Amino acid sequence: MRPIRIAVCIIWIFFTACASASKFNNLPDNFQSPLFRHYREGETFAYVISGRHWTDGVLNWEYRAELVSKVIKDSHGIFYEEINWGGIRKNGIFSPSSPASLKFRQELSLDPRFASVPHQLAQLPQAMVGPVTDLLSFYVDAQLAIRQTSIKRPGDHIHINYGKPSAWPTGQDCIDFEINYLDSETLEVKHVPPHLDCLQFPGSWMNESFFDLPNNWYQIERNDEKFTAQVGKETFTSKITFDSTSSRILRASMENPVEFWSRSCDDAKLISCNSPKKHRIFRQIELSLKE
Repeated sequence: MRPIRIAVCIIWIFFTACASASKFNNLPDNFQSPLFRHYREGETFAYVISGRHWTDGVLNWEYRAELVSKVIKDSHGIFYEEINWGGIRKNGIFSPSSPASLKFRQELSLDPRFASVPHQLAQLPQAMVGPVTDLLSFYVDAQLAIRQTSIKRPGDHIHINYGKPSAWPTGQDCIDFEINYLDSETLEVKHVPPHLDCLQFPGSWMNESFFDLPNNWYQIERNDEKFTAQVGKETFTSKITFDSTSSRILRASMENPVEFWSRSCDDAKLISCNSPKKHRIFRQIELSLKE
């Protein structure tokens, strides 16, 4: 299941980046979020990011990575952060740098005019993909909140009815967004199943909701002559704390559970299947400013 979850995470990141970018198009000219990032050209700072992944309560893998961010202003006056990655360890083992990883510079920003999207992922060592996309997810979630004109003061809340499928080669998911401005320095951004069905499932039994909300995630893999079909509920919850003066991210955390049922089927239409088995995948990500 480990490679599958990495692929799902990457697809989700692309989807969220596109969703948040579309929200920016309708911003009024005079609007500025209370969490607007006040960048200073040339400033540098460092973070530590770590992640852990469990399947059915068993720890599959963990990583820890360090990064240095430098603020750059482009020719249009838009600020962004150039990220230099280093010190990546997976399961306690140092991941040696490749030529591609040494040249790689991730570009992220909390400026709503900047589109934070992943680059060159296919060229990176597998150990880098998780940290790179997880960091991106925090910036994309923060940008999505910063772009909401209704998020003005602590206590404000908005539910964004997105509800459109996001596909990858073996499956699909579908999410809405909930944003909570918890206090003057803290945001909570949730990726939640829509209250209405938004996916066309390949097997009729997949339409049955196994959890408290409609199924919003499925995946099908072919193994020789059999098919492994999985369906269930996927959510993300990001909590991001900002510096009170500059709105730089001080720390952030993410919890990403996937609760699903899995069946082995003899046919592509998923009609002849064995009894379903319940599983749970859980990812936990932590980001902190390095003093």
